[in-house]
Amino acid sequence: MNSILIKKFKNKNEAIKKAVNLLKTKLKKGDIILTSPKFSNIRLKLMNLTSYIISKFSRGITHSCIYLGKNQVLDINFRFKGRDIQILTLKQLLKRKIISFKELKVYVVQPKKYKNYHRDIVLQESKNTFLRKSKNIIFSTASIFNIMFILLFNKSLFYKKEKAGYKNKWHCSNLVAYILKKSGVPIWKSATSTFIPSTFIFSRYFKIKKKIILK
Repeated sequence: MNSILIKKFKNKNEAIKKAVNLLKTKLKKGDIILTSPKFSNIRLKLMNLTSYIISKFSRGITHSCIYLGKNQVLDINFRFKGRDIQILTLKQLLKRKIISFKELKVYVVQPKKYKNYHRDIVLQESKNTFLRKSKNIIFSTASIFNIMFILLFNKSLFYKKEKAGYKNKWHCSNLVAYILKKSGVPIWKSATSTFIPSTFIFSRYFKIKKKIILK
């Protein structure tokens, strides 16, 4: 895994631009992008309390999304305005995270067994299933907190049978894992709703292609 440190130059936009250019050299359609913010003070923890709690259970990784190619990212996150599921550019994704957290680690990850035809199907599933129904899709903070409860008290639920099918409420890792499974990618057999952001780094079914540190 390549790890690159990018310190802010004259301004954060210059650092983001360099990070985007570096990411483009490694990203292929269907890759997973993970973000891991640094909560350097109490103020950042309180302003981003949900992300901070998730980070404690998910080894610092707080968010996952899918790269669609051509500088486009399929992202789902809670928003006060607009749709919870959107297509962002790499620059928009990084800028939102930097504004919220100031310092950030970005990982490019892929399943270990990942063929080009898998990537094509991932792209189709992302567009056909989720983008067409984007008005009805809600980011569910509650669902990811349920997974944390399972981590603490009943880990056997991680191995429950998959309940396949489209639903309206998703959390970010649920959505990524669902698209991969629907595309026939061999990943963990557990239900996609039990995936958390760190699963894509610490599971034996995935590998890290690149790590970028923005600070």
